[in-house]
Order: sequence, then structure tokens, then C-alpha cells
Amino acid sequence: MKKGWKSIIASLILGCILAVAAASAAQAQSEDLTIHLTHPNEGETFYAGPSSMLYMVPITGSVKSGSFSADQVSVGIAIYQDSSLVLNLAIAPDADGSFEAFAKVNPGSYSQEFAAEFITCGDVCHFNLLTQFQRKEWIPSLDLPQGPMLLVVTATDPAGRVTSVKRNIIVDRSAYAIVPVQVILVENSQQSVENIPIEATTWLYMWRSRTGNGATDSEGLAHVRVEALSQAPTSYRFQVKPLVVNGVFYESITPVDIVLPPSASIGPLVTLQVRARLGTIHGQFNGGIPSSQVQIWAIHLPDGDARTAPVSPDGSFIFENIPIGKYVVTADQEFLASQGFMAPEESIDLSQSISADVALNLLPIEGYSLQGNVMDMDGNRLPFAWVSVEKVDIVEAVMPNSGRYALYGQSLQKITLVANAPGYYSQARVTDLTRDDIIGLDFKLVRRPETTSLPWGKGEIIVSPETRISLSGKHIFLERGWLWGQNYEDDPIIIQSGRMEINLSSGIFALEAVPGEPAWFYLFDGSGSVSTYEESNANPIQAGQMIALDENLQLSVVPFDPVVVKAFRSNIRLSVPTTLQPTIKAQLSNRLALIGIDMAKLITYITYTLILASIILLPVMAAYRWLRQRMIIIDSKRK
Repeated sequence: MKKGWKSIIASLILGCILAVAAASAAQAQSEDLTIHLTHPNEGETFYAGPSSMLYMVPITGSVKSGSFSADQVSVGIAIYQDSSLVLNLAIAPDADGSFEAFAKVNPGSYSQEFAAEFITCGDVCHFNLLTQFQRKEWIPSLDLPQGPMLLVVTATDPAGRVTSVKRNIIVDRSAYAIVPVQVILVENSQQSVENIPIEATTWLYMWRSRTGNGATDSEGLAHVRVEALSQAPTSYRFQVKPLVVNGVFYESITPVDIVLPPSASIGPLVTLQVRARLGTIHGQFNGGIPSSQVQIWAIHLPDGDARTAPVSPDGSFIFENIPIGKYVVTADQEFLASQGFMAPEESIDLSQSISADVALNLLPIEGYSLQGNVMDMDGNRLPFAWVSVEKVDIVEAVMPNSGRYALYGQSLQKITLVANAPGYYSQARVTDLTRDDIIGLDFKLVRRPETTSLPWGKGEIIVSPETRISLSGKHIFLERGWLWGQNYEDDPIIIQSGRMEINLSSGIFALEAVPGEPAWFYLFDGSGSVSTYEESNANPIQAGQMIALDENLQLSVVPFDPVVVKAFRSNIRLSVPTTLQPTIKAQLSNRLALIGIDMAKLITYITYTLILASIILLPVMAAYRWLRQRMIIIDSKRK
């Protein structure tokens, strides 16, 4: 009870003292000495985060005296917390009465020689340090403590008159807190989903946005690090924003809001209900081919994982529960062409909408079609070659497993075809589509002398001059270009393209890695494995399979499907320049072909012309000789 009375008496005495001081200060300001504080403002909070750079705030104002010059007045700055003096500082005003001091908001924080860190961000943030300010002018005078405080600025003149001004301010230096988040699938609450990103967002003091992130572990639990204020509660919203993870679309049912108390280090468990969905493609096939004969492919990009769907009697087809991503929807163009039709492929992006509609419309093929193979001089099919139509923007890549090409719907009757392949001389040929055999238009290309072969068992690996590699024993480092080879003897090799390593002992393979184009590895015979060089787990690959060598993808081995390969290579550009064989005969033949003249037909024309000329000229010459002889005989008789 005594203690209570003592507290009451002390409070009354302190109240009286403060009242008297305030009254005297007011009287002093009204008579002869005044002080004005421009910054900071009453109730202002200065925030600094755990990763904030060092920054300062100014304490600025002015004094005025009716009896003395301003620079004779002394100014004192004091900081009180819980009625206790924490620090004080004496400064001298300038001749005009203005005064200024700088206080660190977050002493001990990271700092660097950046100009903006030595001034108050509220005033000037960008200036030329060399021409506008001197760093010494911005050296802080005091360190502000954490939490609420009373700032008292006092002016005293030589006559002992005193006046002061007060500001209640707060310094809030936040810290990190950990909030556990459990993700539960609505479709199956017992199933845990790994690598689901969690986002926590807030606005600190309604002006500074902050975001915390985390990802679920194998148990579906994430520990999200967030920033928590020390002087005020911190509100956070937790959610899984709509996104695709490994081909599955995830999103929160509803976000969850929590409030962290001041200076919290651990938050309450947050439970997020998440919906997981796969994609659907609805389609319609319109055309004159019985639906029972048609299959539709949905080819996932860029790994080539394909699914097929039959066409129902009404022409509809559907792909359900497929991974979210980009797809090419197409039919077997070779089959359609055999029936005299074509159907342009359609591109679908399910990441924009998890359900999409598409229509494949059959169009009759108009004009001429042709097909053939590109080989070397020994009749071996080349896996990488392009056949283009001269003066027309048409390029067709051969099928890697056969060297076969096919062109459909050529409107011109007479065209020039040019075959190009890495490591081989180009070849041009004029073709009359109304007369020539357009089923087996084969090209046999001559190997360039710069093309080399790497020994592989009893076989070889072809390296074109356009290809860039380096070697370390049996380890081949492919920078860019094309490699292909065959070997039926056990001889292990490693081919590395970027981060991808391919291990082979024998078989037949082809590999292309061209900048700006998808990189693919094809295995036509044998077996091997593909992995990234920093991982020990290898994906086995068998004959008749292929794999996209994309460093941003999970390695996915898929079957070699001509429909899939054609869809990937339908818009491929010509990747090697036209290089003609330097012999006179080849140069003449190819140059004539490039301007639309068939050398063989030209020679035949010349031959026929010579024969016709000889048939006409021989009788004329014989008659001329007979007449001349007759004239000689007649002249001799006259003599």
C-alpha cells in the first residue's frame, strides 16, 4: 500500500514539474527565445529491415532569439526511453539559426561507398558526390535505439532562458521469422506434393511490400522465411499462386491470412488447400477420310512426349489428363498425303488455359508431289540433310533414320531441287514434275575432303567441318553441329553436349545440336544411357528411341515416331550453306541447274541438234562437191 502511495506522489510531483516546464517553455517562446523542429514529425516510425543498408534520418530545425545572435544559442538533443535518458548531444546552430544533425536508424548494418547511403532518403537520393556534397557533411551524430522514444530538442541562450520541443518517434528494426506451411491436395489429402512454391506477401506500414517464399518438401511441408516487425503486428497472406509444376497445374483454393505478433520468430502452422489439375484438348477432325482410318497425335513440346487418340464417327477426338504445357496437334501427314489430303498442324498452349479446343481441317493437295532419299556415294542414307526448292521458301528435312524426304503440293511444273548435308557437297537438280519419275528422286552426295572420321570399334563417327568438337581420349565434347556413326563392336565412348552425357558401347546413332534449334539424340541400334554430368542417375536409352537434350528439362526418353519427328522438323531452317563440288563438270551441272537448266537435257538437245544438222548438211555438201566436180570437168573440155 505504501509503495502505491509513493508511486502516486511521485507521479504527481513529476506531472507538476512537467507542467511548470511546459508553461515556462511556452512563456519563453512567446517572449524572446523560440525553437522550431521541422523533422522528424510527431508519431513518425522509422523502419529498417534485416537486409536494409545503413541509412540515417535528419533532425533539423531553427532557433531565434530577440536578445542574442542565433549562433550564441546552444541546442541540445536528448533521447528518452521509459522516462530514462538514453543519449544526448549538443550542437551549435548556424548564423541564420538553422541546425541539423543526423541519426542512424540501423547502426551496424551493411554499408558501402554509395552516395545515397550517407544522406536521408526522404530528402535527396541521387546526386553527384564530387560536385554537390561532401561526405563529411553527412556523418551521423548519434545512433537511435530500437523501439518508441521521446526526442527532446532544447535551446538555451546566454541569459539562461530555455525552450524545448518534443517528438514521440519509433524505430522499428524487423527480423526474420519462420512460418511452417502444410500443403494438402483437395483431391487426395493423403498425397504429398514436393516442390510446390509457397508465397507470403505483406505491406509493412502500408508502403513497403515484402514477399517470403518457400517450397514444399517430400512431406508437403514448407518452412517460409518472412520478415516480422518488432514494434507492430505483421499481417501476411499465404497462397499458392496458379502455376505449373512438372506438367500439373496447382492453385490455392483460398489464401490464408495470419498475424505475427511483434518480434515473433516462429509463426503458427498454416494449412493451404491446393487443387491439382491436368489438361484437356477437345478436337474436331473435318474431312473426306473415314474417321476409323485416322489417328490424332498430341505432341508435347519440347520433349516430344506424344499421345494418340482415335477419331470418333462424328469426327471428334479428345486428350484427357495430359500434362500442362505446349502441344502440337497433328495427324499422320504421310498417310493423309497418300489419300490426296493434308491437314495443317495446330499449336496449343495449355499453360494459358488448361482446356483447349482445336479443329483439324482436311485440305486437298493441289499440284505435284515428290519424294526420294539423300545418300552418300556408297548408298548410305544421310541422317541430316535438307532438300529445298530453289527460289521458293520451301525446305524439307530428311527423316534421320532413313534419309527420306517428301514434298507435297508443288504448284510449279518445273522446279530446281537442292540437296544439302553437313560434310557433303550440295547438289542441284532440275525436275519436270509433269514428266520425270517423282517417286524416287534420290540424291547421292559427294563427301567433302574436310569431313573427318573418328574411329569407333570397327566403325566410325562422321564429323563434318561445320561441327565443333574437342576430344579427350574416348570422351567427345560437342560444342555444336552434327555427329553420326555406327559400330557393332564393344567400344565404350562418351559424347557430351552441354551438361548432357551420352554413354554408348556400340550401335547406330545420330546427334544434332544446332544453336537456335532443339537438340536431339537418336539411337537406331544398340543401347546406352543419357545423364547430366553432375548427376549419377542415368536414363537408359534403347534402339528406336530418342531424347531431347534440353538442359532446362527433365530427361525424358521417348519412342522414335516419324509423325513426332516430322512435327518437330517441319519448320526447321536450312542449317548449312550450299557448297558446290569444285570439279568443272559438277560446277557446270549445278550452276546450270540453279538457273533452271537441266544439263543432261541440254546435252541431249545439243546432240540431237548436231545429228539434225549433220543430216541436213551432208547431202548439201555432197551436192556442192558434185556440182563443183561437174564445173571442173566442163571447164576442162572447153579448153
